[in-house]
Amino acid sequence: MSTSTIQNPIKKPDRKDTIIEVKNITKRFGDMTAVDDLNLKIRKGEFVTLLGPSGCGKTTLLRMIAGFDTSTEGKIYLEGVDVTQIPPNKRSINTVFQKYALFPHLNVYNNIAFGLKLKKIEIDGKITKLSREVIDQKVNYGLRMVGLEGYDNRDIDTLSGGQQQRVAIARALVLEPKVLLLDEPLGALDLKMRKEMQIELKNMHRNLGITFLYVTHDQEEALTMSDTVVVMRDGVIQQIGTPKKIYDEPKNAFVADFIGESNILSGEMVADYKVRVLERILNCSDKGFAKEEKVDLVIRPEDILLENPDKGGLVGEVIDSIFKGDYYEMRVVVDDYEFSVQSVEGSPIGTRVSLTIRPNGIHIMKKARVVNKYKALIHDDNSILLFDEYFECNTTGFEHGQIVEAEFDFESVILTDHEADGIIGGNIAISLYKGNHYQVQVYTDDDNDIYLNTEDDWDIGDRVGILVDKNKIKLSAVVKEDDYIDNNDEEL
Repeated sequence: MSTSTIQNPIKKPDRKDTIIEVKNITKRFGDMTAVDDLNLKIRKGEFVTLLGPSGCGKTTLLRMIAGFDTSTEGKIYLEGVDVTQIPPNKRSINTVFQKYALFPHLNVYNNIAFGLKLKKIEIDGKITKLSREVIDQKVNYGLRMVGLEGYDNRDIDTLSGGQQQRVAIARALVLEPKVLLLDEPLGALDLKMRKEMQIELKNMHRNLGITFLYVTHDQEEALTMSDTVVVMRDGVIQQIGTPKKIYDEPKNAFVADFIGESNILSGEMVADYKVRVLERILNCSDKGFAKEEKVDLVIRPEDILLENPDKGGLVGEVIDSIFKGDYYEMRVVVDDYEFSVQSVEGSPIGTRVSLTIRPNGIHIMKKARVVNKYKALIHDDNSILLFDEYFECNTTGFEHGQIVEAEFDFESVILTDHEADGIIGGNIAISLYKGNHYQVQVYTDDDNDIYLNTEDDWDIGDRVGILVDKNKIKLSAVVKEDDYIDNNDEEL
């Protein structure tokens, strides 16, 4: 490293070059899998955001890239070099945390200079520390970079949250990392400051040209700042794409629900470019699905046009209308399905309207799960062993000890408020509103997933008991040992 001042980047990196590659990374904490066989490539100079709900594995992935956690399986490469077992201080990567980790007993200057004072370089074959002059030049550059010139002698506790965050960023930048990792750095700021810092961070990235890897659960942050968004859930990547691609063409119902407001409906494909929903056939812009294939539809609220009910089609009644400043947010009930609609013109409550949706406003997605299906063991004439517990059902025609496939639909599952009232216990993982019911995913205690449809709105994390209607469990012989759905690999 040169001992001269930090220079502004003159040539932006070639974004065709990969700087970080994550190959088949898995991280387990005991019996819990935080990151599951994940693969990801990040190009030089990109602003990439890991986006997902709490517990989805995004921070764990960031910590493995930084070197703070080691993977259970898989490799991490930095510019083609395997750094999986290399400690954090040996990687050209720096991290900015949500709580900044600043030293309260040091002023702004010494906080930024802290890493520089520890840094060693080689000059004429000798290992030496940076000179005071070089450290001073770099700190002053860092202060200019984050807009804090003249703050060098200020005490940390006299700074606002946004200013403290800038100090933390400057401390990372002066070490000239190839990659800057940011773990929910705006989480401690108020809404106004968050929006200001989103712009600041994007400008810093544009001026520096280095790679940013950003972690957040805030969809607006991801869509506002990123070149590329990586949506995660349960330690698995759900979709990778530009913010526009993620918003306009979500890969599954989870992504559609997590990224912005959505109307998510169940339907069936009639033919290419035609889908049946709410007993009507609508034109869409999708093809390649099997005839009568069950699908999910995503319709964004802003893609629905309200017209005179004489037009026919999806006719309903406005049951709620709220002015949001630059648009009206309305709820319209068609049959028993509730649509969310956003329009610059509002309609009074009680108005009969027709909903017009252009074909390109309907996005069709394959259903990854239409039934619950698991491997089970025949216990006796009246029960099977499933999820390490005994479920009653008719086992006629099967031998005791035989491995079978147990199948039951979403409507067969019942949740109870008290775990003891169920056959097994679990926690609500996802509750997805689908217009007239909720589609819920429950994690069982033995790390399986159960899906159900319900009219009840459960909170994420609720502890529940789980029952299955014994008359709705269908059993079939397992043809191959792997001829069953591994529920942990399926997504809503």
